[in-house]
Amino acid sequence: MIESVDVNVKMHAAQSMGTQKDEQDRMLPGKWYERDGVQIVKYRDNESDTVDTLEISSRRVRLKRSGAIRSEMEFAAGESHIFEMETDPGTFSFLVRTARVAVGIYGDRLTVELAYDLYADGSLLSHNHVGYDISYA
Repeated sequence: MIESVDVNVKMHAAQSMGTQKDEQDRMLPGKWYERDGVQIVKYRDNESDTVDTLEISSRRVRLKRSGAIRSEMEFAAGESHIFEMETDPGTFSFLVRTARVAVGIYGDRLTVELAYDLYADGSLLSHNHVGYDISYA
């Protein structure tokens, strides 16, 4: 895939913090293309006022956010990565510990599943599960 194609990005996110649980579902328009064997999906998240770019390979996913929130998170099963999140109030450091990355490419459809824990200052903030179902528009 050289040129970008219009896609629908269906996202389901679940986050648990102790006994509290939050779930969100979104459907967003985006673009999908391939560069050097990496699947790239770019979409605008109006709720957080960001442009998000997913860089997806078979075992690793990178999420870059620009706009009101600026960050670059990396997910690889069994690995931990530190990232900074820049917002108007300031810059905050987090650690993401990834338990699972699952990627499926089915012609005109791409699925991504991420399961990870998020830490700040050495303390667990949340358990997270994010699923993307990306298909031609």
